[in-house]
Amino acid sequence: MSLLLPRKFALLTMAAWIGGTIVFGIAGHLDGDDGRHVLRSGIGSLLGGLTTASILYLLVDRMLRPVFARVLAEGPTPVRTLGVRLRLVMAWWLGSGVPFLGIALSPLFPDQTAKDLAVLGWIGIVSGAVAVALASRSVSDRLASVRGALARVRTGDLRVEVPVDEAGEIGQLQAGVNEMVSGLRERTVIADLFGRHVGAEVARLALAEGVHLGGEQRDVTVLFLDVTGSTLLAATRPATEVVARLNELFSRVVAIVESEGGWVDKFEGDGVLCVFGAPAPLPDHRSAALRAARRLCDVVSSLEFGIGVSSGVVVAGNIGSESRFEYTVIGDPVNEASRLTEAAKARGCGVLAAGRTVDGAAQAERVLWAAADTIALRGRPEPTPTFEPKVSSMATVSPSSNT
Repeated sequence: MSLLLPRKFALLTMAAWIGGTIVFGIAGHLDGDDGRHVLRSGIGSLLGGLTTASILYLLVDRMLRPVFARVLAEGPTPVRTLGVRLRLVMAWWLGSGVPFLGIALSPLFPDQTAKDLAVLGWIGIVSGAVAVALASRSVSDRLASVRGALARVRTGDLRVEVPVDEAGEIGQLQAGVNEMVSGLRERTVIADLFGRHVGAEVARLALAEGVHLGGEQRDVTVLFLDVTGSTLLAATRPATEVVARLNELFSRVVAIVESEGGWVDKFEGDGVLCVFGAPAPLPDHRSAALRAARRLCDVVSSLEFGIGVSSGVVVAGNIGSESRFEYTVIGDPVNEASRLTEAAKARGCGVLAAGRTVDGAAQAERVLWAAADTIALRGRPEPTPTFEPKVSSMATVSPSSNT
């Protein structure tokens, strides 16, 4: 296996040095060398073999990093390699252990000169410097790639992927960073889908306060828009065409509602329920909803439609069960807006707002609405005073409009 090549090269090199030590030791003994000289030569040869094998291990490990990355890209492997601690021990051994061991053994060889000790010291310095450089680079280069990836993640770039080119602790760290970024990418997609399904404000509220069943009373304005004729369209045109037309219409509706600070609660067939003042507070939600109603007239002017607007206290919160719920609003204004929508279709004006909504709006918006009939809406105990936009105000939009 490719991951074992550094170890194999090091072991083969060490085996060659051991074999050479034995051969030359036997040859020296046969040639008449005394035992102390053979021992000294053997110790020196073994130390040289350890030094060479260690440096070769680090060199091969560095050269084969691209190969390791391709192998480990297929998944984790049970192969064990030198970790950070053993690499540091190896660097110490080459830089300090070998020369100090040679010096410590010098009393066994009285004929050893100061020159011999100096040569041994320089060998330790050079080999130690090489080993420390290789060991530190084998760690620091990989940590630098991890640090660079984390810096990109911190700026919001989740396209990063760290090459996993080591099977030890650092490789686990590299793989861990990749798993973390993959999880963040998945969470980002989920958060985006969640925000699209429930609305950005509801998503922010859920992330900030958590999710729990129940609600709270809120003073809001409800706008209900319903387009007629989609049933006939669905019966005469392909379903894909009907969906495309509704999506095009609803995208413009959502843009207008959100630009006025409102929130699209739900789509009901060819109808849309919009709320101003929940889940995010909106100081002048009545004026905002009335402006949105007038602007929506231009969007659906070529269709048969009805828009109803009503204000009052509702319960806003998560409705359903622990396994399936949705954030919505429940209360009299929702029912009244729905009834006003049906009445607006019958009158032909297309838009009707409850009197309490217009009365509570800002003066600049209130003057753009004219009193209409007082209507007895189905299911309500008392007649409802209504208002409709003045003809001259139908094209009037808020200064902040971006549509």
